[in-house]
Amino acid sequence: MSVQADDSVRERVLREIISLAPRACEHVDERTDLEDDLGFESLTLVELALALEQAFDLPPLSEGDALEIATVGDVQQVVARMLAAGGQSAG
Repeated sequence: MSVQADDSVRERVLREIISLAPRACEHVDERTDLEDDLGFESLTLVELALALEQAFDLPPLSEGDALEIATVGDVQQVVARMLAAGGQSAG
């Protein structure tokens, strides 16, 4: 994946996260915590995972991947890794 494509993926993931976040946060970056800063809970995290699967045409998130996600940057890395492993971008 090229740097430009990776940046595009990261920006799209960020937009999805912000649009689904239960709580607004003044500044959201890769260090923003999904639960503490943005108010995600188990159900909203599942909704986020489903939205990302649909937006990027990804297979369901594995339990191992889900357990390593705590920040916006973690989500961006997991999506980029899944795309690099053969997932197809939906747009």
